[in-house]
Amino acid sequence: MGRGDQPRLRGNIYHDKGELDQALKYYEEALAISREIGDQWVVASSLSNLGSIYHDRGELDKALRHHEQALAMSRDNGDLWGTASSLSNIGSIYRDKGRLAEALKYDNGALKVARNLGHLLGVATDLGNVGLILTDRSEHEQAVPKLADSLITLLNMGVANGPRQTLTGLAGCDDKLGRRRLVETAGACWKGRRSYCRPPRPRRPDAYETAGAKQERASPTSHNRLTAACGQRLTACV
Repeated sequence: MGRGDQPRLRGNIYHDKGELDQALKYYEEALAISREIGDQWVVASSLSNLGSIYHDRGELDKALRHHEQALAMSRDNGDLWGTASSLSNIGSIYRDKGRLAEALKYDNGALKVARNLGHLLGVATDLGNVGLILTDRSEHEQAVPKLADSLITLLNMGVANGPRQTLTGLAGCDDKLGRRRLVETAGACWKGRRSYCRPPRPRRPDAYETAGAKQERASPTSHNRLTAACGQRLTACV
């Protein structure tokens, strides 16, 4: 562990506790140390962490600048994991700013990198993000296959948080398209013919844990509740 890692990890703890000012202090310390010693990986990671803090604080322009710097460094370092994360983070900021075309561009970029890495959780998350942006753009027929495929994958993985957003997106599509058209559009995904999520390639051992650190693992009970909710909303699909 490098010198810059220690304050960065402390920052992660405070970030998880919601103590954003303390987290910001440690991330800035990590950034200064890592720049001093030339640890480019921690520089990129600290920039991304700072971007996430500013995003949580609603300071979207600052958040965007930090994530753009992190993206540039990750690309220079050849770090595809950092690249995928930064692309997704930038997409999220643009969505919050209402700039949906830019959001779609960056989330599609994140999806492409996640597929190349074989990171199934990243693929499912990015598919959901793309689907939600398409829903925001009232492109409901294009959104449904992305959301449906994301939902299936997240449920199969037992991830509790992601399906709630995809279910909300699918419910909105149901309201706009009607049940019959929704079923026709999502049919291939629900029958298991997945055109979007590919089987994962070999990954580094901690990939899911690193990328999904804040994802809640579903208990059998919560998994069943989500499946039941899905079935109630999309009965004809399953």
